[in-house]
Parts: sequence; C-alpha cells; structure tokens
Amino acid sequence: MAVPIRELDCLDALIWFGTGEAASDKLCISQSSISRTARKVAKIFHLELIKGQGEWTLIGDQTCLNLERHLHQKMRLDCGDPLRLEAQFFYAKSYAQMIQNKHLLGTCNFLDIARPIELLRNHVVDVWIAGYPDLPSPDDPDLTSIYLTRHPLHLAVKRDHPLVQLGDSVTLDDVRQYPCIALKDGAFPETQRYLESLGLWNSQVPVRRFNQEGWMEHAAERPSVSLASVLSIGLYDDPLVFLPIDLGHTTGQTFVVRREHENHPRIQALLTSLKIGSLALAKEHAEVSVAFES
Repeated sequence: MAVPIRELDCLDALIWFGTGEAASDKLCISQSSISRTARKVAKIFHLELIKGQGEWTLIGDQTCLNLERHLHQKMRLDCGDPLRLEAQFFYAKSYAQMIQNKHLLGTCNFLDIARPIELLRNHVVDVWIAGYPDLPSPDDPDLTSIYLTRHPLHLAVKRDHPLVQLGDSVTLDDVRQYPCIALKDGAFPETQRYLESLGLWNSQVPVRRFNQEGWMEHAAERPSVSLASVLSIGLYDDPLVFLPIDLGHTTGQTFVVRREHENHPRIQALLTSLKIGSLALAKEHAEVSVAFES
C-alpha cells in the first residue's frame, strides 16, 4: 500500500463529508490532524486539495488514488472494519438506528445523485441508500441496485398555505399558481422529468446539500409547494401537510452497491438487516410496501 489505511481515511472523510468540521465529528479526530494528513496523502498521489463552494475537492488524475482506495475497500470488507454508508437525506432516519455503532453513516444531505454515485465508483463509500427511480442504469457495469421499499410521492405545504384552504377540491392547476421547490437540473433526472411534465419543477433551490436553514429560507420567499413522502414529511422543522392530490409517481428506498461486492457476506448481512427494517416500515406505514420477496 502507498499510504496507511487511517491516513487515507482522513482524505476520504474530507471529500465525502465536505468540511473539516464534519470529518472531525465523524472520525473523532481533530480538524488540524485531518487537514494535515489529507494534504500529505494528496501530495503522495500528485493531487491538489482545494476548497470551493464551501467544500473540499481534489484536482488532478485520481487513477492511482482510486486503485489504493479499491485495495483499502477490500480490506475494510474482509477485515471487519465499519462499512461506509451514504443515504439520501429523506431516507437516512428510517435506517439510522440499525446502522449506528456498526457502520459509518455519512452526513446524508446530498441533494443530487451524481455525488453519491461518484463516491461509490471511487470506492470512498461501500453502500448508498438511494431513491427510486433516480438510480444508476440497470446495465451500469460497476453498480447494481436492489429495491427495498416503494411508496407514493406527495405534494406538501405548510399548514397555513392558501392551498390548504381549498380542501379536497384542490387541483394541479391550483398548485401550478405557486412555486414548487425544485433542485438543480439533473439532480434527480427521472423525478425531474416526470414533474416537469406536470409543470411542477419550477423553483430551484441553490444548495448542494440539504440544511433546514437554507431550505426554509427559500421556501419562505412566498408560499411554496414541496415534495415529500410518508417517510420524509416529518424531517422538516416547520410542519408540513400533504395535499389531497395523486401525483401518480412512486419513490422508494434502494440499496446500491458495487457489483463486485454484491455477494460479499458483510454486504449481504447489511442488506438482510435493511430488509428487516423495510418490513418494519411497511408494517408501520400503510403507504409503504416492500419491493422484494419476504
């Protein structure tokens, strides 16, 4: 190996979590140690570690670094080290209890699919709990998706939103009179394509990761409409309620992993645990169904 495992962990943590503060919190190492070690490792691979838009990133050819990461990932799986998991923010809470203290769970605040997919391809994370239907292609040579749950996607608003006053008579035409919070183009391409066809992807939030302050600040500009499910509606500080409109769109939790590791005993053990958790979610919420044979 070119670098010790714990030293590469520092570099990966900065890239994965985005900030020194988050990396320090997750690894229980001082920010100064993480920064110093990460720069040392980056230099070994002839890479430049820079900060842009508030997050750390690497500049240069990462081919050799990713080969090293691949080796470290194999050792992580075979030697019993905690697995690295990332999840879309609206799904992390559902499984956090069974993951904590066993594996390393990410910040779970990415507002796109590109970054988690990149982290999987580069061997930085081992598993990503993604949202259907925004997944890697079924014929992706590196990644495979295993479905866990299915449930409807809803429109949601604050309790004092004017649309609430319309009760059961509210229509999509009514909703189109208000901004529907969207993300940057291509963040969730399949969901964007469907909602655009309904005229409901029209008020972009200029943030890369989810945070309550930034999200609510954008939503407060004028009465707006959000997207939520039975599993995510409780994550917002300001209580939201569903509008009685059937969007005809299904979402759900999906286990995404590298094909080469799909059958590894530790990956299979984690998948079994998450399937048990999915069955519990389906029992708790009438709208949730499992997407696998139980």
